[in-house]
Amino acid sequence: LLFDVSNLNTGASNGPVLIDTTDYIEMRMYVFNLSAREAWAKFPTQNVVDITEDVTQEIEDRKLTYVDARQGAITVYVTSSVEEQLYLEYTLVGAYDKNGRPLVKYTTVPPAPSGGTITVSEPLDISGYSINLTGKDGSKFNTYTQHVVARIDSSGITRHITSSDSLSVKYVISDVAPNYIKGYIGRDTIHAIDSSAFTFLDIFQSGSIDLEDVNMNFVVENGLGVDGMIKINSLTAHSANNGSKALTGSILGQSYTINRATDFPLTPAVSTFSVNSNNSNIKELLGILPNKLDYDVEVKTNLQGNTQQYRDFAYLESALKVKLNAEIPLSLIANNLVLKDTIAFDLSNTNTNIEGISDGIINVIIKNKYPIDATLSMVIYDETWNAVDTLFGEQLFAAGELDNNCRVQTEKRTKVPVYVSEDRMNNIKLGKHAIITANFNSATNNATCNGQYLKI
Repeated sequence: LLFDVSNLNTGASNGPVLIDTTDYIEMRMYVFNLSAREAWAKFPTQNVVDITEDVTQEIEDRKLTYVDARQGAITVYVTSSVEEQLYLEYTLVGAYDKNGRPLVKYTTVPPAPSGGTITVSEPLDISGYSINLTGKDGSKFNTYTQHVVARIDSSGITRHITSSDSLSVKYVISDVAPNYIKGYIGRDTIHAIDSSAFTFLDIFQSGSIDLEDVNMNFVVENGLGVDGMIKINSLTAHSANNGSKALTGSILGQSYTINRATDFPLTPAVSTFSVNSNNSNIKELLGILPNKLDYDVEVKTNLQGNTQQYRDFAYLESALKVKLNAEIPLSLIANNLVLKDTIAFDLSNTNTNIEGISDGIINVIIKNKYPIDATLSMVIYDETWNAVDTLFGEQLFAAGELDNNCRVQTEKRTKVPVYVSEDRMNNIKLGKHAIITANFNSATNNATCNGQYLKI
């Protein structure tokens, strides 16, 4: 600002006045509260933006303090109406890679056109970075802290600026997937309604068994650093031959506590809940020889809220696994249990020259040491699985002899001679496979043991 002092007067003195030539009169001008509407200026080198600010993500009721990012991006959008080139330095505060290097990005924003704006977007890959999410003062959650410096260099060119000129910075956080998170993971309800094949007893084609005892365990392996509970709402067994049966008893609807995993190293917590004859009808349920189980299981986490004071955690590999283990002692009463098995059958594998055999007797020898009778049939098939002969059918092979303790000490040997005519022999010579079907029933040859559970 230029100004002139156009007049300077003093009053008359009463006589000579001594003047020291080092004396002076100083005038100062102060300008207050100017607000520019527009101006023309030569910008000096300077930082036009130097800010540190927080950006918070809303993640329902989760409050995270730390994330190790497996993938994700933060995109910085800079919109400028300044007619000078800007040099941008972006730092994600508290973010470091595996080698301890901070996440810093440099970019250039070209001059805005006269009367217009220019926008530059700069994506930052945060994959592999560990990031503090507590904000500038360390008291926040889900909060990324950014430090942005925008600098201009002096060009010596007079630029026109107005009060509507601006420089804005916007951030977009996207596709963040963690390797590890820490904080308060929140309260969740996992409702698993599904079916599972039950193959333990599928060797039997039909029939039923009366088991002396069954102990089935629900085993919950919790790889998450959160407490929880599990509840079995329903369990239904399905059998192709014996219909369906639902689980009943006090085990249903009860909430059981699940402990949290521990960290460094990750060690899942294992909780086991027994389903037995005392708290359910599990014995009758498995007695129908099910091949499928329908289940409705409910798992809830952090029922009491943030009791661990932001010490929940989870890894990418963390999981909540529910397993079903059945311990079934083979002490049973068998009722028309049907078992099928396939064996190789080829008379040419014997040491006898079968081409010279026209007919004869094939001896079938069975050694049975089980305490259950078996009624067997044997069908022979050629190499393309065409049935060529039924060697024997519905042949009873008795159970081993039971002692006074209802145990079999010695196997029961049964020899069945089967006469084979020439026509049948020619068919049997074509055999490559055989299917044996056995129908088992608990033995009744000992009055002391009849009707009792027999151990195998």
